[in-house]
Amino acid sequence: MNTVTSLILAASPFLTLMLAAWVVGRGAERAAPRGGLSRAAIGELTTAILVVALAVARLFAVAPAWRGIVANPLDLLRFTGSGQLSPLGGVVGAGLALLVFTRRRGLPLLATADIYGLALPMGMAVYSGGCLIRGDCYGRVAPAPFGIVFPGLTLPHYPVGLYVAALALFVYAGVDQFSRRQTRPGSVALLAVTALATAQAILSPLRLEGASGLLDGQAALVVAVLLGAIFVAQLSWLATAHRPHIAGPIDHASSPRDSGN
Repeated sequence: MNTVTSLILAASPFLTLMLAAWVVGRGAERAAPRGGLSRAAIGELTTAILVVALAVARLFAVAPAWRGIVANPLDLLRFTGSGQLSPLGGVVGAGLALLVFTRRRGLPLLATADIYGLALPMGMAVYSGGCLIRGDCYGRVAPAPFGIVFPGLTLPHYPVGLYVAALALFVYAGVDQFSRRQTRPGSVALLAVTALATAQAILSPLRLEGASGLLDGQAALVVAVLLGAIFVAQLSWLATAHRPHIAGPIDHASSPRDSGN
């Protein structure tokens, strides 16, 4: 029993990540009709994106120790333990897979990105909530009543992972309401990424890595994503703010009252 428990705990980073990916995939499939897309097509696309994201995340993680991988190539298949997957590599892999496979399958890129953007906060909430299982939930020492005394510690610490999960649920509620409006393609995904990056940036000082007062790699990535999302939003606004309105199939300018004049 202890051996099974140890294996589960060792694989908990990978298992919680897979659970979060499943939640995102299921959420994207359910939201597919809202974007005029097929659930089956989104399901197949999710599988392709997940495979590529895992492969690139693993390659990024082992790249610094490539000599050891050359000597023991089967070590590429080891996903147990912390630090076996690179968050940056996962983001890069998922983004590249989204670009490539939407084009190959003839899917609209921005509408597809909106579908995944709608489900992304739920995946973030699930993965962050799993921090209690992975053992990476706590941050810096916290004053009462904002901290939890974790096993092996004597002082309460901020449960940063739980804070992230809570904020991700709020982000999901806001993005869901925003997606029900008539929005430009890509705006839902942009809102989701910006809101999640902002939540991570807000909570970054509470993490243990923030004790030195400098940005660590994860915090720097979060800030870079946030600034990039804001920059893209500004470009999108500049490109469309002065674009003339094109009337749809129903011309709302000619109402029944006007037709009688």
